[in-house]
Amino acid sequence: MKYSSLPFYSALSQDGRAKLHQNLTPFSFEKGQIIHAMDEGSYGMLYVEEGVISLSLPSTEQRKITLLRLRKGDVCFLTAPQTIPEITFALDVETETPAKILSLEDDVLTELMHGEPLFAQYVYRALIKNYSDTVKAFRTVMSQGIEQRLASFLLKEAHHAGTLSISMTQDRIATHIGSSREVVSRILKRFSEAGILTLSRGVVTIQNREALKKRAK
Repeated sequence: MKYSSLPFYSALSQDGRAKLHQNLTPFSFEKGQIIHAMDEGSYGMLYVEEGVISLSLPSTEQRKITLLRLRKGDVCFLTAPQTIPEITFALDVETETPAKILSLEDDVLTELMHGEPLFAQYVYRALIKNYSDTVKAFRTVMSQGIEQRLASFLLKEAHHAGTLSISMTQDRIATHIGSSREVVSRILKRFSEAGILTLSRGVVTIQNREALKKRAK
């Protein structure tokens, strides 16, 4: 890729850009790979070049709860606690699709933040957004019923995918909405019986978008 397309590239000096070129590390992953497991150290900055990855935190019931989903062009600094001490929790990072990412290790990230004030400002703005998105995820789980969360999630996924067919297991859907597979399966069956959607192995197809929108309100 062209490094100049990175959202923070213009915040770096010539020396900073040279250091970035030397130290950005590309990785390719298959669907369903664990990029980084909880409490296994730091991964540094992540930039999603292609694909979708999710960051999750196990709940007290040992179910994963998705806090962030990153798509092409997204940057995450919640995976860099050694650089940013305000990050006081570790996350599991997993690919939902085949993915390509760029990583910048903590020591280089720290050096750039100390020597590049505009870049440091970008990092903290991005970090605030990362935190804001995690708070939004918790607020959704706490303030909405499971049926409402499921309907909203399916509508958003269909919008991102550009199709009414969502290829995702019920286990994964449950993780994203903070529920269990059994509950998700029961509600999906109810939606199916109402003619709102159809179910096949690993695929949910929306048949009545307007009816699903009513369930999401």
